[in-house]
Amino acid sequence: NLWLFGNGHQRKGIIRGDFGSSLRTGEPIENFIWKKLGYSLELIFIAVSLAFLFAIPTGMRLTRTKSKHSQNMLNILIYLMYSIPGYLAATLLIFFFANTQSLYWFPESGLYPIGYHPSEHSYWSNLRIGMPYMILPILTYAISAFAFISKLTKNITAEELNFDYYKTALAKGLSAKEATRKHVLKNILIPLVTLFTQILPAAVGGTLIVELIFQYPGIGQVTYDAALNANYPVIVAVFTISGIMTVVAYLLADIVYALINP
Repeated sequence: NLWLFGNGHQRKGIIRGDFGSSLRTGEPIENFIWKKLGYSLELIFIAVSLAFLFAIPTGMRLTRTKSKHSQNMLNILIYLMYSIPGYLAATLLIFFFANTQSLYWFPESGLYPIGYHPSEHSYWSNLRIGMPYMILPILTYAISAFAFISKLTKNITAEELNFDYYKTALAKGLSAKEATRKHVLKNILIPLVTLFTQILPAAVGGTLIVELIFQYPGIGQVTYDAALNANYPVIVAVFTISGIMTVVAYLLADIVYALINP
């Protein structure tokens, strides 16, 4: 009861957002966990949005490509991107684009410059200052997401092209590109929406390796530190938030289904 509803004095209970205090620092968990979750959500939302933006046209194009050579080359590239582990992709990106000995285009770790205080600035100013630090983590996550979504889109689209509604659209004089865009796209979006809404619960732990390599101050790193230090209130808070976000994701998916295809 104390954990759920509090005692009306020092503890408000988890249903009011009071997760207790960290065993390591004594700081109230709600003081830092929402900010850390926001950092992870920001990162994964941008990465997955970019992946969807480029992966859906790529997957649909794969089904329309007549050239076997072009199709094989795209398939090889997609499988290669999908098979690269996250830690290897992150290491390669740091080596090629954050190397002080060759190309130093992006910072290799952290989120803000040393001495910068985000609490003193607006959200958009923080985003502008922090964006160069986010580029490599975003690319790391987007690479495998792009490959997976492209392959999934290709498979779903290929299945839809066998249905009568697509053949009827072609018989009415639409080109393959127009029939795919006007009729097939709406149907293939339904399973893709399910995948997209999973970014909410995935943000809780899905970026753990990326956050550790880039020293990104997100919820994945908080979870890792809590597990190492047996900080049980933080672990319980993380899994509680994960469960809530999973339910919210399913509800959001149902709403979007109705909007896409009433």
